[in-house]
Amino acid sequence: MSYHSELLLKDVYSKNLESELEQTMSDVVSYLKKQYRKITGNTLSLKEKGEVDARVESTSRVRVFVTARKDYEITSMSDVIDAKDPSADQLEKTFKSFLSQGGLGKRAKNDKRKAES
Repeated sequence: MSYHSELLLKDVYSKNLESELEQTMSDVVSYLKKQYRKITGNTLSLKEKGEVDARVESTSRVRVFVTARKDYEITSMSDVIDAKDPSADQLEKTFKSFLSQGGLGKRAKNDKRKAES
């Protein structure tokens, strides 16, 4: 999950920025669980896979952008595909045949440009 916010520079140097980001992430997870339960009637189980990774970017002398990221594993759903797993080759047959025709290195019949040396 990724979270983006704008903060004052003095807030970055406070000693509890990381704990504030952790709390914000847990609030977002709690909201997601409530909404999932409201829509589907099932519970959503998320397992933390590490701690918050924060990136702070300066926008001015006073403000900064903070992008926080935390990984979760969805344990209550069976049809979830991990985004970090390599994707399977799922090209359609027509698209594969189009790609197999090539075309790189061949010039069109009506191309009147001089050949490159």
